Amino acid sequence: MGTIWSVVAAEDDGEAPHGDLLDSERVLGVGDIINVRNGPGGTKLFALRVVGREDDIVHTEYVRH
Repeated sequence: MGTIWSVVAAEDDGEAPHGDLLDSERVLGVGDIINVRNGPGGTKLFALRVVGREDDIVHTEYVRH
């Protein structure tokens, strides 16, 4: 079971519900869920699940909500 994270989307991030993310601190792990919100305390736009990692890059997939 993974950790649940919340992040605030930049204006142009709200349209890309999957892909690769830079995680140079390496805090994200496979199975983690990332809730992407439209502002601090804002509504959830979408969620991503971490499905893999290559060094500082994590691969994600869109999670239906």
